[in-house]
Amino acid sequence: MKKIIIISILLIISLNPLYTLAQTAALPVRMELLKGLESMYVLVELNEEIKEAGFTNIDVRSDIEQALKNVGIKILDSNDLMNTPGSPYLQLSTFGYEMKTGGYACAILLGLKQDVILERDKEIKGEATTWSALWEITFSKGNMTHLPETVRSMTSQFVKDYIAANLSEKG
Repeated sequence: MKKIIIISILLIISLNPLYTLAQTAALPVRMELLKGLESMYVLVELNEEIKEAGFTNIDVRSDIEQALKNVGIKILDSNDLMNTPGSPYLQLSTFGYEMKTGGYACAILLGLKQDVILERDKEIKGEATTWSALWEITFSKGNMTHLPETVRSMTSQFVKDYIAANLSEKG
């Protein structure tokens, strides 16, 4: 299992330059996909080793939700999510492991997922990630500050993009 996690993290890290380039090229479209969002659900999925290091779903979710509320985004519960057009949710996932040196390596993915309709066939509906950010970090045992700081930075970038996308709509 640990080998699978390590391979997954290395794959994510090795593909990151391509991932970043793809996002940069599509920035106007990416911003466009945030327009008109008024509410969303927040889903946090931390792998076991990151939880064992002391990072908790509740703290992370609370921080993300507060940042979204501060810019006027309503936080949905799981029941409301199913009744909201597009079913938008912001998902934070970690893929991390403890290194032999005693520290941790971690990839953090933050993505906005929402329902979409295919252009080539309007009858086909699915879910797609319409905004995302990926960061990789390492931190030493007992020094968890880098992980919450990184999540706050990622959330801040989402909030900035959200504000930029929705400012022109309101003004």
